[in-house]
Amino acid sequence: MIREIEIQNYRSCLDTSFKLHPNLSVLIGPNSSGKTNILNALLLLRKLGEESPYYHHVDEEPTRQCKLKVWFGIDDKKTALSAVVNIFTDENNNDVISSSRQQWYAKDFTGNRKMLNLPLLLAREFARPEVGARFFRSARLQKYPVELEEIFALPSSVRIPIEQIAGELSEMRYYSASQFTNPANCPVSFEIESEGRIRRGISLRGHTKFLFDLYNSSKTEASSSYAQFFEIIGPKGIGLVDSIDFKPIPTSSIDYSVRSGGEIIQRKREKILVIPQFLIGRNQLSPNQLSEGTFKTI
Repeated sequence: MIREIEIQNYRSCLDTSFKLHPNLSVLIGPNSSGKTNILNALLLLRKLGEESPYYHHVDEEPTRQCKLKVWFGIDDKKTALSAVVNIFTDENNNDVISSSRQQWYAKDFTGNRKMLNLPLLLAREFARPEVGARFFRSARLQKYPVELEEIFALPSSVRIPIEQIAGELSEMRYYSASQFTNPANCPVSFEIESEGRIRRGISLRGHTKFLFDLYNSSKTEASSSYAQFFEIIGPKGIGLVDSIDFKPIPTSSIDYSVRSGGEIIQRKREKILVIPQFLIGRNQLSPNQLSEGTFKTI
């Protein structure tokens, strides 16, 4: 149903627009060129139909504003959704919607150019009557008084196509072939003993182990493997990153144990919190902020 897309100020998509083929469209580009960002921008449409921004307490979260305009085709008619979306990024590098303003241009259905206020969240609930009855009895109804009044005033020839679009968007999925190298699974830091070892009893796996091995290799002067590795991915090679830095922050904690007889043993444990940082151009990024293609290549 999606025919044309305009994306503004979403991550690396400062002003991106293109038309989709009705059967198959392919995104081709080098690592970090923004392919995944385009797909994630499209997934915001699904989130607008699923998330109520009023559930998020984001007064202290830094937000950014992006704009989406998407043209949909239904039979021989077209309608466009214009959305201004305020989002912030959580600790797993996922987009969380804090607020939005959504309007529809539906001249093919209404015969006039008046913009319609119909949030995807409400349109989706209207399309599901078994849920809608509970929805409209809930306290969430109070958040949309103006929109609901406009929705009830819409003729079915307009409301039903938009409800159909909302239902289709709710089924939209993104399956990544890089699911096993998804940077979102990376920690922003990891902890080691002051001697450079992993804490006893802790087993590292997956992305965390990769970062620890990379850190260890970078600190081993006798080994040339890290130098060879960085020569390949760095400015002298394919230019994937400009530098990789591991920022160590000394910390400490106190452990207690109890021996037979009730004797309490106190031991201070010196630790180091390691924060990996990747420099790409002017951007200092955590591992989970890298694009899928960049992280997979690294």
